[in-house]
Amino acid sequence: MDLQSGFTGDAVIVKINQEEVFRKKNVSTNLLLGYAEHFQQDLPEGDTTIEVELPQRNLTENTLLHLYEPLYLGISIEENRLVFITRKEAFSYV
Repeated sequence: MDLQSGFTGDAVIVKINQEEVFRKKNVSTNLLLGYAEHFQQDLPEGDTTIEVELPQRNLTENTLLHLYEPLYLGISIEENRLVFITRKEAFSYV
């Protein structure tokens, strides 16, 4: 999972199926790369709920993923909303 654009010193909490798997303070996007943070979480096949919370912004969003093959998830902030982007290949930052 990649935290991408829009982060500016944010605390970020990520839960998978209601279990916290990531927590970090002061997450900020590198504006040249559009990248803030990366973490990896292996998940079993099937339906999985991803919830992302930014407590300082009072912002929480979730998405349901149907996992039947490897999948990469990008998470960005756009217009005070969290946006989830899925790909079959890893994101690249140049």
